[in-house]
Amino acid sequence: MGRETIAREAAQDALGYRPLYRRVRDVLVKRISEGLWHAGAVIPSEPELAADLGVSQGTVRKALDAMAAE
Repeated sequence: MGRETIAREAAQDALGYRPLYRRVRDVLVKRISEGLWHAGAVIPSEPELAADLGVSQGTVRKALDAMAAE
């Protein structure tokens, strides 16, 4: 799912720019909605998510911050 997902999201956004952290946020929300992580479960660490998605740890942190703010 990782890097391919981000690349696919980027291709879909070709006509409308969305920041990378928003695309990462969308991937994480999708994983939660698909049941990959259950309520109360510990999600992978920021470095693990960053490596899985092929983005920086700061991008993951910003995505998680956006999710928390929502």
